[in-house]
Amino acid sequence: MPVNEELMIPKEILDQLERIFEEQKRKNASSYEFPLVKPTFDFEEIKEALESLLSTKVTMGEKVRNFEASFAEYIGVRNAIMVNSGSSANLLAMAILSNSSIENPLMPNDKVIVPALTWSTSVYPIADVGALPVFADSKLATLNLDPDSVRAAITPDVRAIMAVHLIGNPCDMNELNEICDEHGLYLIEDCCEAHGAEFNGKKVGSFRDLGTYSFFFSHHISTIEGGMVVTDNDEYAELARALRAHGWTRDLVNRKKVESKYANRDPRFLFINRGYNLRPTEIQGAFGIHQIKKLDDFVRLRRRHASILLDALADAKTDIYVQHEQEGGKHSWFGFPMVLKEGDWDSRSKVIAGMEKRGVETRVVMGGNMEVQPARQTYPAMAPVPLNVANHVDRLGMLIGVHAEMTDEECKDLSERIISALGEK
Repeated sequence: MPVNEELMIPKEILDQLERIFEEQKRKNASSYEFPLVKPTFDFEEIKEALESLLSTKVTMGEKVRNFEASFAEYIGVRNAIMVNSGSSANLLAMAILSNSSIENPLMPNDKVIVPALTWSTSVYPIADVGALPVFADSKLATLNLDPDSVRAAITPDVRAIMAVHLIGNPCDMNELNEICDEHGLYLIEDCCEAHGAEFNGKKVGSFRDLGTYSFFFSHHISTIEGGMVVTDNDEYAELARALRAHGWTRDLVNRKKVESKYANRDPRFLFINRGYNLRPTEIQGAFGIHQIKKLDDFVRLRRRHASILLDALADAKTDIYVQHEQEGGKHSWFGFPMVLKEGDWDSRSKVIAGMEKRGVETRVVMGGNMEVQPARQTYPAMAPVPLNVANHVDRLGMLIGVHAEMTDEECKDLSERIISALGEK
């Protein structure tokens, strides 16, 4: 129900708030002509969130459940469990696979293969549950896990693979599924940068055990902060609902059946497992139920804008590597990565300075090589195979924005600025 019908907010007040919102968007626009990100939400998300605030129904409730249902349908899975961030989604996925209530759980010091070229929260949750991250290398063409590197890293105590669809480019799921089948491994798909991406016509996150998503402000769609765990495994989904909220039964689908086993306990406070507090708010749910409707258009535009940049850079014969779409994959372009073919740290610094001088905001490619980050000294991990690509991208990679609000002309302008900056390295 529209907010003004539910709460009788006068239309003139809503109109005034919308004018304030549009004014603030202009006022708070990035100082860069080509920023990494622009807000994905409009006033309808604000109205929906306002309805929750004014009703005082702000903790996880009906709007979160509606968003979960819509997202599960979009991905093509039976279950979607919303949490407060994408990093929490990865933590929850690892907590499920290491929980003693499932058959054959991960045990302390079991190994989980993860790409070295990734973001921090693909790695830390592995260590957080007592498992051992094992770093593997990526392919330079796709920036995704190299199946040959994964195979070389496998030992008898490897139990799972954390596959990261980096920057929206789907991994080679045929190869990874084959490896998992051969060695009896769990597979978690980190889709936090890959909203709307597909492999062989199927949405990422739906291929095996568990998938995770992030709805941070900078992502394809945003709930400000927020995340989602998706799965076709109903047992994992029920466990996720318990672990998300203290390990209690309140959110379980089969709540009554479970509670009947403990007739003497107050069912409002029945704890059946260990747990966290990873719950989202209704404000996040309010954003999500509107954002999900826009996702396909956002992805279509990101793909179009990336295509314009790829064509322009190819025509200019620039001395860089660009990310190529995985064969069979549909890339959703969280950003637009570029990697210098040769040079050193100073070479990249010069290009970045040239980009930013020309109004193009930049960042490195995710966390670079996480195996060489200083944080690596705070948790046990292994790197049993060469990480040549991760090291190369760590030293010479950069990322720019390719968000949905750009126009074709702006993309052409951006490509000219990139080519000009590359000429100064």
